[in-house]
Amino acid sequence: MEEALNDEVVAKRLKKEKVTRAWIGHMARVIFACQGTTSASPDGFMASPHWITGFMRRYGLSLRRRTNLTTLSDDKLVDRAVSYMTFLQSAKPTMDLHRTILTRVIRPWTSSAVATLWSALRGFRPCGLRRYSQ
Repeated sequence: MEEALNDEVVAKRLKKEKVTRAWIGHMARVIFACQGTTSASPDGFMASPHWITGFMRRYGLSLRRRTNLTTLSDDKLVDRAVSYMTFLQSAKPTMDLHRTILTRVIRPWTSSAVATLWSALRGFRPCGLRRYSQ
């Protein structure tokens, strides 16, 4: 059962879909029910949090942290943008433009506070610069 569950986790991640502990527990119960194991306890398989932790440890799985900017609060997002702008202002004189790739910046936010910040920063182009090393 665990190998089938691990295959499901790998397949879901390959499709770039989010895997959660709740999803792992649900799929473990579904796979267990589909196998129709007769040696099961009368109460059935519960997929407890402890079992999920053990399963993840046995198969070397870890859950990705939510670091997407869309999950941040407006205040935290503004703080990060201001911090990044400050960094760029100090790093700009030392940037080697021959080793810099220009990229297009896409506006992924919809909240009003972030939209206001975005419009204030719109004329500042270095946020679209990406450095690379050889």
